[in-house]
Amino acid sequence: MRFSVMIWPFSGVTVEPVVRLAQVAEKCGFETVYIGDSQMIWNDVWVALTCCALATERVKLGPGVTNTVTRHPAVTANAVTTLNMISGRRAVLGVGGRRLGGANGWLVTGSTDSGPRTRHVHARSFGQSRSGSVTGGRG
Repeated sequence: MRFSVMIWPFSGVTVEPVVRLAQVAEKCGFETVYIGDSQMIWNDVWVALTCCALATERVKLGPGVTNTVTRHPAVTANAVTTLNMISGRRAVLGVGGRRLGGANGWLVTGSTDSGPRTRHVHARSFGQSRSGSVTGGRG
């Protein structure tokens, strides 16, 4: 059985506590470490994930989840692609968005109901063109 862990990157003077928790999660055998993403509340998710990538070897890393309304899809695609390079292909991407009426509509990449914006982020992040064919890089 595979387990993941969620870490909230509470703002502080250092990301060291987040990195230590990711290292402990890896030592305990967790498969994935997700770090919460909320601009202006916590430390930046992509900086924290990069620090964790440099301090771990096996555990997969990703935001849990990033919002395509508050973070532009092109910037998100670039960030997850860079994390994937730095981490040795251990990056994962969870994305979501806000639906009209205020209900959250969280979606995991690859979902059949992800919508064009989410599909675009997924394709760009993992080397595919918008049609889904592999392009051999960041597309």
